[in-house]
Amino acid sequence: MALDMVRKRLYELAARFFTGASVLWAEQVNTQAALPYVTIKIGGIRRSTHIVYDPIAGPCYHCETVAEFNLYTEGKPLPVGGKATGNFVNTATSDLMAFANFMESPGAIDILSDPPVSALLKGEVRDLSFLENDRKHRYRAMAEFDVGFVENADGWYGVLDAPLPNASGGGTDAMASEIIEIIEEAELEEIT
Repeated sequence: MALDMVRKRLYELAARFFTGASVLWAEQVNTQAALPYVTIKIGGIRRSTHIVYDPIAGPCYHCETVAEFNLYTEGKPLPVGGKATGNFVNTATSDLMAFANFMESPGAIDILSDPPVSALLKGEVRDLSFLENDRKHRYRAMAEFDVGFVENADGWYGVLDAPLPNASGGGTDAMASEIIEIIEEAELEEIT
């Protein structure tokens, strides 16, 4: 599975849970969305040193990364005596914790299972509201998930399953179609 597919599946899960919020990729050229919204950021990719041969997928590498989810919200209105006060309760941490529960639920694990991707809460859900320096107050919480997946590296050049050329112009269809020559039989002659 390519990293693009992992990114797509994580985005789809966030959008499925946060139906009343915008879900955006962090560090993109976006206008600031209306509250509430969620940003997703994928960290560096760690790949196993050695290739693994899977009987179905062929040669592949185990890969790991960290996905960071930030929730920005104005919270829950705090009425007093049935009247609006203009004050809001910070729900960012509890709302993001509910998302962590969703990500590790049997339903989400089922969605991530074919082909397999794992996403487990790493550490704690942190309240980062104090970092916000905006004219209009908003609450913020952040959670990181350890994400594991398998990247196929089939073919003579390890790019058989990749769309080529990639978005940056790398690889060719000729590389993907190169046939791997395998010695299936050999005759041995004993010399005395």
